[in-house]
Amino acid sequence: MTIVRNQIVGSLFADERAPNLLVGSGVEIHPTVQIGANVIIDDGVVIGPEAIIMHNVIVGQDPVLAPTTRALPVAQQLTRIAEGATISSGAHVLRGATIGARTIIGDSAFVREGAVIGEDCVIGRNCGVGTSAVVGNRVNVQPHSNLTPWMVVEDDVVVGGHFCATTDDSFGRDPSKARTAVYLRRACRIGLGTRIMSGVEIGEEAVVGAASLVRESVPTRTKVAGSPARVIGTVADSDLI
Repeated sequence: MTIVRNQIVGSLFADERAPNLLVGSGVEIHPTVQIGANVIIDDGVVIGPEAIIMHNVIVGQDPVLAPTTRALPVAQQLTRIAEGATISSGAHVLRGATIGARTIIGDSAFVREGAVIGEDCVIGRNCGVGTSAVVGNRVNVQPHSNLTPWMVVEDDVVVGGHFCATTDDSFGRDPSKARTAVYLRRACRIGLGTRIMSGVEIGEEAVVGAASLVRESVPTRTKVAGSPARVIGTVADSDLI
């Protein structure tokens, strides 16, 4: 098939691989990639074999930052969508993000610049993944959850829907408290509607009950619940992975 490229705006060109597809410069799209309608693939995007880009997706867009932001600028880098990954309808994946093999980014999800998401993950519908957040392999984040900037989520973690964490308990008034990451260690499980305060670490294989407010770090294999969260038990050997 002959690809016709007519420049539309800036470095974007019309591309006949899909209806209303616009593609930037320096873009690499494997021939086996499936692309829906009304998609924009901006400069410097690499999409691997068998990936699926569904309708109304934007990949590689530059972030728009407020003049007062404390987010550190992310150096210009490639945006990578790995083999077999799916970017679902209406999702945005900003410049410099990396999406691992076979990972699914749900409808209308928003992945910020510099975020790294591993292999075989599910990032649910309407989720956010913040600037430079790091997500391991086989992570399941259920719908309407927000992984905050610089957050670290290790392998095999499950995050219930409507989850949120904070990165600055001072609401921007104390620069020394800004950009404090939250850590979800390997195979921990976070219940529906949980809130975790900045600087908290949830230990390996720990469990946080639904609707908890977690203000202090949780040890390995510990169960907590409540607002504020309190220890309610220990994870049994039979429940480990």
